[in-house]
Amino acid sequence: MKRGFDIVDIVIILAFAAGVVFVFWNFNTTKGGGGVAVIRLEQIGQQLGKTESISQTVSQAKSEWDAELNQNLATIAEELQQKEQEFGESPTEEQATTLSNLRNGMEQKKQANGQRVRQFRMELMNGFRTEVELVASEIAKARGATAILLYNPQNLLSIEPSVDITEAVLAKLQQGSQDMAQAQE
Repeated sequence: MKRGFDIVDIVIILAFAAGVVFVFWNFNTTKGGGGVAVIRLEQIGQQLGKTESISQTVSQAKSEWDAELNQNLATIAEELQQKEQEFGESPTEEQATTLSNLRNGMEQKKQANGQRVRQFRMELMNGFRTEVELVASEIAKARGATAILLYNPQNLLSIEPSVDITEAVLAKLQQGSQDMAQAQE
């Protein structure tokens, strides 16, 4: 039974990663295609105020959902307390199951609320990512890139500045926001 990576595994992984980086960098051209573009999604989100906006929207929804959850939990806790008093110190097996189900129901509601918040955040993030993706695809295509990577310092040690399209994407998104604001006036 194998535990973790040994030196051979690490060398193979590093060789593969180096090969991928070599291919992407050598095929990056501004005319012929086949290149890679990189965007810094987090930077775009911060500079457009989307990161803060999404956080505030999620926080507001979470507060509302938490209030709703607390009301539901209070109702269940009250029912649980009544059942515990009714059943006494030595409940039957069926009564013990009823108490257990009430306790489990409380935990399930807490978990469902947490999942609801995470899902909502993911939906908002995906909406923003789709908005960025449309503009990034257009800019990357114009520069001859056929792939767009999200910059992640854990996966990309460094990038050639010429493949970073973050500023171009940001400028186009900002221009689009200004155009929409002027159209609404």
